[in-house]
Amino acid sequence: MYGITTPLHYQHSLIFIYLITSNNGPNIQENCETWSQSCRNNLVLAQYTIKLQHATKKNIQKILSPKKQKLESQLKDISIPICIKKAKIATSKYWNEWKQTRQLEKLNAVHKVDLKKLKEENPRLAQELEASQKEVMVMEEDVKIVIDAFQQQIFLLNKERYKFQKQKVQLKKKCEEILRLKKAIRMQAQKHIFKLTTWGVYTKQAHVMACYLASVGTTEKKIGETIKTIGKIMNVEVNHVMSLWTVECAVLESGIAAEIQLGYELAKSNSKFLFILYNTLLMMETQELTYSSDSTFHRHIEYEVHTVVVQIIDYTKADMAPEWKSCSLGIGTLTNHTSQTQVDGLRKRLEEIAKIFNESPLAKREGLIFKVNDFAYKLIGTSGDHAADQKKSHAILKEWKLKVILQ
Repeated sequence: MYGITTPLHYQHSLIFIYLITSNNGPNIQENCETWSQSCRNNLVLAQYTIKLQHATKKNIQKILSPKKQKLESQLKDISIPICIKKAKIATSKYWNEWKQTRQLEKLNAVHKVDLKKLKEENPRLAQELEASQKEVMVMEEDVKIVIDAFQQQIFLLNKERYKFQKQKVQLKKKCEEILRLKKAIRMQAQKHIFKLTTWGVYTKQAHVMACYLASVGTTEKKIGETIKTIGKIMNVEVNHVMSLWTVECAVLESGIAAEIQLGYELAKSNSKFLFILYNTLLMMETQELTYSSDSTFHRHIEYEVHTVVVQIIDYTKADMAPEWKSCSLGIGTLTNHTSQTQVDGLRKRLEEIAKIFNESPLAKREGLIFKVNDFAYKLIGTSGDHAADQKKSHAILKEWKLKVILQ
C-alpha cells in the first residue's frame, strides 16, 4: 500500500493478509481501519526519519570537509619513502620490544622457580632462626651471670682499694709527723745560726732579704748591719755581714729577674683576639694586655712611668686560674712632653726587656721569643688622663697596632 516497500510496511502487509484470512467475521472492517491508521502513522514516522538521516549526513559532511582537506594537504607533504622508513623503524622497535618482553618473561619464569624454592626453604630457615635465637638467649643469660659475678668482684676490690688508700694516707701523715718531729729535734740540738752564705755563695734567702729591705727604704750601705741586728734581737746568730757591693748586685739581679719574668708573661700566647679587617671578622690567638702611662716634671726633668696589666698565674698555686695583675715597666726620663716622645720611650723600654728576655736561659728553655711588635699586637686597651698628649699617644699606639696586624 501507498507505494512503500520498507520492511516496516512489509510487516504491516503481512499483518493485513493475516487479518483478511483470519476467521474474525464482522470485525474484519474494524481491523482494517485500525491497521490503516497504524500504517499512516508509521509512514509519517519513516518520512521524518529519512529527512533526519539526510540532514545528519549533510552536517557530518559539513563538519568533516575542513578536516578532510587539512588531512589531504598534510598527506601531500608527506613523502612515501619517509613513511616507509618510519614504518621500518617502528617495526624494528616493536620487534626489539617484543624480544625484550620475551627475555623478561623468561627471567620472570626463572624468578618464579627461585621464589618457589625460597618459599620451600623458608620454614626450614625459620626453624633454624628460632633455634639460634634460643641459643643466643641462653648465652645472654650465661654472660649476664658472669658479668654479675665480675661486677661483684670489682666492687669488693674497689672496697679493698679504698681501704688501702685510706691506710696509705694515714701512714703518710704519720711519716710526715715523724719527719717534722725529727727536724724539730735536730734544730733544737743545733745552735741557732742563720747562714747567709753556703760554700762562699750568698743564699737565695739572703738575696730576698736584701732586696726587701732595699724596697722598703733601708739604705743599701746599712742593709748588712740591719740583718745582723735583727738576727741578734731574735736570738739568731748571723754568720756574715753583707757588703754594699753585694747588696747592689742582689738588687740589680732581682731587677733583671723581674724583667725576664715580665718578658716571659708578655711573650706567652694563651687567648683569642678578634678584629675587623675590610668588613671581615677575624680571630687570632694572642695574650691580652692593657697599657697605661703618666708623666710629671721634677726640677725641669720629665719623668714617666709605664704600666701594663696582664693575666698572670700564681706559680705557687699552679692549679689556680690566671688573674689580672698590674706590672710596672719602670720609671724613665724623657727629653720633652710630646706624644711621639712618650711612645718612643715605651718602645725603647720594650726593646730593653726583649733583649734581656731573649738572651735568658728561660727563653731558650721554653722556646719563646718576645718582640716589640708583639706588645702592640696583644694590646687591647689603653688608659690615661684627659690630657691632649695622652689622647694623641693612644692614637699613635692604635696606628702602631693596626700596622702590626696588617703586616
